[in-house]
Amino acid sequence: FHHDEPWDSSHNRQLIPFMPDFYRSPDSKAEAGKTNLLVVSGAHCLFSTEAPDQQNPLKDDLDKTALLVEVPDSQAVEWTKPADWEFVDQNSIKSLFGFRPDGFYVMFADGRSEFISSSNSLSTLSRMFTCDDGQSYELKK
Repeated sequence: FHHDEPWDSSHNRQLIPFMPDFYRSPDSKAEAGKTNLLVVSGAHCLFSTEAPDQQNPLKDDLDKTALLVEVPDSQAVEWTKPADWEFVDQNSIKSLFGFRPDGFYVMFADGRSEFISSSNSLSTLSRMFTCDDGQSYELKK
């Protein structure tokens, strides 16, 4: 991969078919070379959309802060593309449902992954995506 070239340069595009298996969700039907695993970004997320080269100050616990989400095939992107899943508000969360029955997977900032049930309110789930409000929450299993 040539880091001094765009992700989709003629050279770098040749590497898309060689996506490592761990970037592919086992149940994905997305095109070869596309990943369902995207970093969470947003105004109050670990990775800021307001200042993309900076992280937001972390006030919430690592085990309560989402780092990565599994998105449906319709949102999968080439694994080398610098694209994130953006949390804007509660309505953003609705886009994560549909790939798996009854929820979606999240990897938290402490490295733990968990299936997130659709029985949780969007308000509760919103807390999972922000990192700077200092408020806790409990997820339903």
